[in-house]
Amino acid sequence: MNKIHLLIIQIIITIISTSLHESAHAFTAWILGDYTCKDKIFAFFDNINIPNIIISRFASMNNINIPLKLGSVSYYPNNLYNNELGKILIAYAGPIMNLLIALITIYINKFVNNRNVNYILYLIIEQNIMFFAFNILPIPNLDGYELVNYFFPNLNIYINIVYLITIAISMNYYSNYINIVRNFVYKLI
Repeated sequence: MNKIHLLIIQIIITIISTSLHESAHAFTAWILGDYTCKDKIFAFFDNINIPNIIISRFASMNNINIPLKLGSVSYYPNNLYNNELGKILIAYAGPIMNLLIALITIYINKFVNNRNVNYILYLIIEQNIMFFAFNILPIPNLDGYELVNYFFPNLNIYINIVYLITIAISMNYYSNYINIVRNFVYKLI
């Protein structure tokens, strides 16, 4: 597989994984009472930013890390049956979708004996583990931040400053964090 084929495969995997991630947010919001999200559940390309996906995949193939927003779903918290708990459930629905994709793909990969297909399945697993691990971090604008915001709603300004400094310092440790999450996910199956 040459670099162009690999780039195309990674872009397709990222589009599908991001679409399912964002659709999980929309589906959860709809289940929890925000019926405005019903149309966003299957509107895959409306919820994602394809140019950012292409840029991020191209950059990662060249060992450049560019944190770009790949997708988002808007919902109305006031429409939810339980506003505060609903926000947390909606936030974690996306990462849980990525974890499920990774686990199902690990299981499927056990029954495939084709080297190229195994490699593509491996890419799907790795992409979704990274999406899961990254999105559960309690950093502003990521899904994991909703939990921090739930317990400490008045610390937004201070937390943003602290997290920006923490992100800058901890990027060296990010690959270790991904390895820990990856090992955990592989042990689940």
